[in-house]
Amino acid sequence: MINKNVIAVLVVLCLIVAAVLYFKSRGGGAGPHGKAGKRPLEAITVDLGDGVKMEFLSLPAGKFMMGAAPGEDGAYADESPQHTVIIDKDIWIGKYEVTQAQWQRVMSNNPSGFQDAGPSAPVESVTWDDCAVFFEKLNALLASNSKGPALKGFRLPTEAEWEYACRAGTTTRFSDGGYAGEVTEFAWCSANSENTTHPVGQKKPNAWGFYDMQGNVWEWCSDWYGAYSEGIGKNPTGQPYGASRVLRGGSWAGYTLSTRSGRRFFSLPSVSTNEFGLRAAWERAKP
Repeated sequence: MINKNVIAVLVVLCLIVAAVLYFKSRGGGAGPHGKAGKRPLEAITVDLGDGVKMEFLSLPAGKFMMGAAPGEDGAYADESPQHTVIIDKDIWIGKYEVTQAQWQRVMSNNPSGFQDAGPSAPVESVTWDDCAVFFEKLNALLASNSKGPALKGFRLPTEAEWEYACRAGTTTRFSDGGYAGEVTEFAWCSANSENTTHPVGQKKPNAWGFYDMQGNVWEWCSDWYGAYSEGIGKNPTGQPYGASRVLRGGSWAGYTLSTRSGRRFFSLPSVSTNEFGLRAAWERAKP
């Protein structure tokens, strides 16, 4: 007969293996530092004046697989080939999408179609060109900031920076490591938006603490839209030229699969709709 202690040890080992397999199936694989699960990122709050602030989280240096995995349900051809990307710059990404209040403070206007959603709702109906002006004015405002240290280097995130922040160490279709049926727990999309945007930060954050990375509004990225390259990319910035710019994340009007972490969209930089918004990035200058 098998000793009872041996049986107990085997049972425990089986439970541990089962737990590990379940965790991996939920996208909880090793992150950029080789550690799984949630971990707080360094945060900074930038004061724009008049009671308006922006919050940023520091991206941990690391690498990830960018694009859709082979055979991923709902994937489009432009999400392949999946490839390794290294991010090792001192990059900070907005904890939330840029809000109507923040846009108003910097630009002295509010182009949003959903102003009834409130000043904490994401600004929308902005073109990529509008975003370029926004960051030009934001950098000028903060360069002479009387509320804190002079800052500059604010811009749109690159597509790679955006997806790295969105995935937050996961390798599954959605940034919570879950499935399409769980999208409404962390994203505003056609299934739950009631045809409008919503104030930022109401849904669950991803593992790194970023809110609304998926859903609410499509977010402009700095890159020209184009095909992915194979091989390892280090701090890639996309194509050197093109006709359209990249957007990421899905929107209040999109179906659930459009909020996948690898989903890409694009538009002419002069086009705006009430689905197009933005998230800020800050590249801290070296001392």
